[in-house]
Amino acid sequence: MCQRIIELVDPQEADGGIKHAELFVHVLFRMGLDHTTLLDMLISADTQFLKFFIQFLRYAEDNTQDFKIACARAAVDLLHSEEDGLSDEDAEADIQMLEIVSEILEALYADLKMSEFPYNPKVLMIRIQNVIDKLSRDL
Repeated sequence: MCQRIIELVDPQEADGGIKHAELFVHVLFRMGLDHTTLLDMLISADTQFLKFFIQFLRYAEDNTQDFKIACARAAVDLLHSEEDGLSDEDAEADIQMLEIVSEILEALYADLKMSEFPYNPKVLMIRIQNVIDKLSRDL
C-alpha cells in the first residue's frame, strides 16, 4: 500500500499528483494523530512507510509553506467551514493544527531517541528536528 502511495505522490503536483504535505496530514488523521502508530509504521519493514516519511520530511523541509497550507486546509475541513476565506476561528484552528503536528513530530523524535530501533535513526531524527524547527518559527 505504501508503495502505491509513494507512486501517487508528486512533489510538483503535476497533473493531479498529490502533495506530500496533504497526504501526510491525511495519514496523521487516519492514524488518530498518534505518534506511536507512526513509530510502528517506521519500524515495520513490510510497509515501506520509512521511504514515504523520508520523502515527506525532505518535502516539508524544502516546502514548509505548502505544509502549513495543508495543515490549514485540514483544520478548516475539521471545522466543516463553508466560508470561502479563513475566519478568526479557522485561523486559530490553523495554528492549533501546526501545534498538533509539531507535537506529534516532537514525540516521535523523543521515541526515536529512546528506543532501540532496527536501524540507526540519526538521519531521520535530524530531518524531523529540521522540520520541527521550521514549523516552530511561525508558532
